[in-house]
Amino acid sequence: DALSPRVPLDRGAAFWCERTHALWSIDVAGGGRDDFDRLSTEVAVTAAWQVRLQQMGGLVMLDMPRLTPAARRAMLDRLAAAMMADPRQPEILGQTRGGLIEIILPHGEMPPADVMHDSPAQEALAGLRLVAQHAASHGVGAGPLWLGVS
Repeated sequence: DALSPRVPLDRGAAFWCERTHALWSIDVAGGGRDDFDRLSTEVAVTAAWQVRLQQMGGLVMLDMPRLTPAARRAMLDRLAAAMMADPRQPEILGQTRGGLIEIILPHGEMPPADVMHDSPAQEALAGLRLVAQHAASHGVGAGPLWLGVS
């Protein structure tokens, strides 16, 4: 679920995060103008959270349609405040002529979706699952663990 491109929001709206070769796109869809004006705080917090969770790097384009100018300014302020917690220090460059909010960040860790498709990472996770299963079946502090030998 953490890697799902769709994140449900209140009032039937949805938040979509997708990566292309050139950039990450975030699209907020559903609901009417009044709903988006009211959802702008949730969208700002969710966008900042998804940027960190999915280890987005490079160019991120946020499409937040149908906001009044005052609501858009307030949402940008909330987005900037929510992104201050990210140690990579995302920079909100502003709004494009097409109305997209442009954000840029340095590339950081490998995104979780890439880790899930990386063979060495999967082998390491399989080893950790084996250790966790052993610990669960023998109780905590059951003695030394020699992979598969108890």
